[in-house]
Amino acid sequence: MLWPSSQNVPYDIMVDNDVTTLKIQIKATYVKSNAGKADSYKVNTTKVGDRPYLKSDCDLIACYIYHTNTWYIIPIDVACGKTSMLFYPHREGEKVGQYEQFRDAFHLLKG
Repeated sequence: MLWPSSQNVPYDIMVDNDVTTLKIQIKATYVKSNAGKADSYKVNTTKVGDRPYLKSDCDLIACYIYHTNTWYIIPIDVACGKTSMLFYPHREGEKVGQYEQFRDAFHLLKG
């Protein structure tokens, strides 16, 4: 794991897995959203100036839900252009949300 030496890069860490080097942006939330979906956790996925991340910025966005100690590892192809994402880590069944397939998807760090 590598940390950038500059604050002027659009990612927080890099992971070298012997195959490739991945740029990862880390985002977190500590409270449930009150934006019309009270049972969700909203993670803002923007850079400075409320600009969404692009494919040229990073490879993955790692979203951490503090309250449930849950990680979602989202490929930038999925997150690209979004200013926020809603997560439902406490739900089961059909109402789990569109990012549930990325819950604890640490295998994506292998490239």
